[in-house]
Amino acid sequence: MMKKMALLVALALIAPAFLSLNAMGGDFREKSISSEDKQQLNPSIYRDLIVWEDYRNDPYGGYTGTGTGNPDIYLYNISSDKKIPVCTQKSGDGTRNSAQQNPDIWKNLVVWEDWRNGNADIYIYDLKDPDQPENGTQLTFNAENQQKPRIWGHYVVWIDYRNGLDGDIYAYNLSSDSDGNGIPDWKEKNYGVDEANKAIFPVCDNIFEQRDAAIYGSTVVWKDYRNDIGNGNRDIYGYNISSGHEFQICTEKHNQFQPAIYGNTVVWVDMRTGTPAIYGKNISTGNEFRVSASDNPQRYPDIWGNTVLWLESVGNRDVIKIGSLNGQAKDLIPGDWNQRFPAISSIGVVWSDGRNTEEDQYGRTVVNWNVYFLRTFNSAPIIGDVLLNPKEVPANKETEVRVSVRIYDPEGDNFTAYLSSESTGEIPLYDDGMHRDGAAGDGIYGANFSVKPEKSGEIAVKVVATDEYNASSSADSVLKIEKENNPVLKIEKENNPLYVLIGIFASMLIFIVIMISVYLIRRKTNRELDTKDEAGKKEEK
Repeated sequence: MMKKMALLVALALIAPAFLSLNAMGGDFREKSISSEDKQQLNPSIYRDLIVWEDYRNDPYGGYTGTGTGNPDIYLYNISSDKKIPVCTQKSGDGTRNSAQQNPDIWKNLVVWEDWRNGNADIYIYDLKDPDQPENGTQLTFNAENQQKPRIWGHYVVWIDYRNGLDGDIYAYNLSSDSDGNGIPDWKEKNYGVDEANKAIFPVCDNIFEQRDAAIYGSTVVWKDYRNDIGNGNRDIYGYNISSGHEFQICTEKHNQFQPAIYGNTVVWVDMRTGTPAIYGKNISTGNEFRVSASDNPQRYPDIWGNTVLWLESVGNRDVIKIGSLNGQAKDLIPGDWNQRFPAISSIGVVWSDGRNTEEDQYGRTVVNWNVYFLRTFNSAPIIGDVLLNPKEVPANKETEVRVSVRIYDPEGDNFTAYLSSESTGEIPLYDDGMHRDGAAGDGIYGANFSVKPEKSGEIAVKVVATDEYNASSSADSVLKIEKENNPVLKIEKENNPLYVLIGIFASMLIFIVIMISVYLIRRKTNRELDTKDEAGKKEEK
């Protein structure tokens, strides 16, 4: 147990900086995450962590229905190239199979739909907590089903059937701390039904059905049936948890479903043209738009930043398309096989891929759905201020200079760094604690170099960092060269006794000059007064 927890903690370290997406395109890198001969479905991704529904321990080896079989939840860390089970729980009494399905992930928190108790409950696992229960913590205890959870920040949302067959949207506040001791309720040792009920609240429990919940920040969106009276008019609604405000997103008189949200942009599948197509709306400006003008059927959209992907039926196969909000799109992976369940994050896309097939004992073709990852976005390493010590060097004298600079990669990629100038060429920078760079692994890179400039001026210095995927960044600095001084008398102004003596001598000299001037002025004045006195005496005579 503890070994598994320690491994999870190590795998879950995530760089804290939030990054913006690069432009669509770039260097695409496809990678098979799982190659089991059993199915892997419904992947979800957050930064470099991927979770999915895995059937390697299922007696049938693949999906046979909601809540059936024995699928488990697995995780893969892209940065460390490690794969581990998150939950492989059987039924509560251990006598029968138990399905864990529909996982989602945000940072170090994984949630999923769990059937170990005979109905669907929502469970959560904290990848950084070594003291939590193995196979997750139960968030919901209602006897009816809670399904398809989605998580962002402090909130988990799901479809809830506690009020009947027409599902509602409910949420759990993970920051709920009912006893005020600074520990969230769900982390308490005595956590149970009472604590859960204090953290759970309805997002929308309209008497009609709500499904397909998605969340970003404190905004929840879903498919709503309140305007559907058998005429195919399901709509997209939203709710802001912070303000308590519910709002319409799209109520056009055709079906809209499968919403996804990022920031202020919501995308969904829309039937207004008769063929399912991807539409979107900026909920701040109210601007609605069609994402792709393709006439092919489209479904299962997802969005990150300004990039959207979806599943599109082309001929007799389903392929993933990736595009921007302005309508530009391309095939994610060209091929003649089917793809399913696309999801996107800050660094790339995951999906279930059907390229691997085999024949069963009856000669039928069986698709082994495996999870694939494709890096579609890559931010270059981030370089801080380039510090040079000293900042100025004399001309015609060899001087050793120390350089230090903070560098990190927002995606955790490996990278190399070097300093470059006309005087030095390329000099590698290190973070090993042996190149005057501080402690090893502290993110401060350093090196020493020597210069002997021939004349005063400046030396342009550049630091370049390049990650393993060839994304590069640079930062500039300047090494100043002092004017050449008299080699016999070079005066350093700071803390130099000679400079102090010269200052005193100069002050005394100025004082003497002033005193002599005063003496001469007084002497002249006295002479003038004596002359006037003599002239006055002569007039009196």
